[in-house]
Amino acid sequence: MDDPHFLTIAPVATAVATDGFSQRNATVLAGLSRLGTVTSVTYGSRGSGADLEVDAGTFRLDRSGKVDRLNALVGRGSMRHRLGCQLAERAHRCGATAVVGLTYQQPEVLCEVSRHLPTIWFAEEEAKSFGYGPRLELSALQRSTKRFEAQLLRRGLRHLAGVVVITGAEVDRAAVRTNRPVVVVPHALELDAWRGAPPVRERSGVLVVGNYAERRNAEGLVEVLAALEEQRGATPLSVTVVSGVPPAPAVLEAASNQVRFVGPVEDLRPYYAEAAVTLVPAFKVWGAKTTVLQGWATGCPVVATDAAAASVGGVDGVHLRSGATPDLVARAVLEVATDPALGGRLADAGSAHLATSHSTEAVTRQLELVLGLLKGWRTP
Repeated sequence: MDDPHFLTIAPVATAVATDGFSQRNATVLAGLSRLGTVTSVTYGSRGSGADLEVDAGTFRLDRSGKVDRLNALVGRGSMRHRLGCQLAERAHRCGATAVVGLTYQQPEVLCEVSRHLPTIWFAEEEAKSFGYGPRLELSALQRSTKRFEAQLLRRGLRHLAGVVVITGAEVDRAAVRTNRPVVVVPHALELDAWRGAPPVRERSGVLVVGNYAERRNAEGLVEVLAALEEQRGATPLSVTVVSGVPPAPAVLEAASNQVRFVGPVEDLRPYYAEAAVTLVPAFKVWGAKTTVLQGWATGCPVVATDAAAASVGGVDGVHLRSGATPDLVARAVLEVATDPALGGRLADAGSAHLATSHSTEAVTRQLELVLGLLKGWRTP
C-alpha cells in the first residue's frame, strides 16, 4: 500500500467464518479482502454467499445428519463440534494459516476451530446504559459471548491469538475475560456514499432514524419526545421519524402533532441535509450506533444519549451534544436546534472525527494490527 501509516507485514492467509453479513461484518470482510488475505468465507444458516464481493471460495456449513439430543448440547459428538471441525478442515483445504471469526450465535463452533488454527475472535460488546433506566437484560449475542468466554477459560484453548472489539470502552473487559491481546476495529461508513446531497438554505427540525419497533429503541424515543414537549414552550420544533418498519404503538401514542412519521426511504441523505439536529435517543446500546456516524457523514449536528455517544467515541461538546437522561437530551436538542453556529461547530468536528476514526481506511489500519497478531502468534 502507498499509505506510509500502514504497517508492512507478510501476508496472512485467513479463513473468515461468519453467521451473517451485517453491515459490521461486511465492513470487516471488505477490509480483509482489500489486504488480500482472505482465502475462503464460511457462513452459517443466516448468511448468503451470493453477493459477496471477495475473490475467495465461499462455503455454507452443512448441518445435515442426526445428532443425539444430549450430544447436541455437550460432548465432542455434538453438532457444533462437528461444524467446528468442518470449518477447520475447509480452512486447511483453502490454504489458510489462521481464522477470523465473525460468528456470534455459534461460539462453540469457533471454540472448536480455535483448537486447530490461530483464531481472532470479534467479540460482541456489552450493553451500555450509563446507569439510566431499568436493568438491562442480556441479548442473544451477549449470552453467546459469555458462553464463548466460559468455554475459553474452562478448556484453555491455546490458539486464540486475540480479541477484537468496536470501542475502546470494551478493551479492559475483553482483556481481563480472555487474557489475550485486544484490538479496536471501529464501525465504519463508506463516506463517499453518504455525501453529495443537495445543500439547503436553512436547516430546521429534528431527524430521528432507526428501528423504533424495537422496545429498547422505542422507550428512549418516547421519553425524549415527552421531555421535548415539556421543555420547548413556544419554540416551534418539528420532528421527523424515519423508520424502516412501523413504530411501536407506544411511540405513536406519545407523538404530538409536531411529529411526522416516514416509512422506508431509498435515500436518507436529503433528510439529514435538511435537519437542524439528528437525534439518537438510545439509552441501551450494543455495539456502535451507526445513526451517529450517518449524521456526521452528512454534516448534520448530532444530539445523542451518553451511551450512544460513547459507542462511537463521541465527546460531548466537541463532536456532538449528549445527555444521560431524557431531560438532558431534550435540553441539548433545543440548544443545538436554536443555535446554528453551535450546530455548525459540532458538525465540522464530528465529520473530522468520522474521517479519522470511522472511515474504511481507519478500519483497514486496525485490521493490519489484527493480522499482525496472527502473524506473530506462537502457541503458548
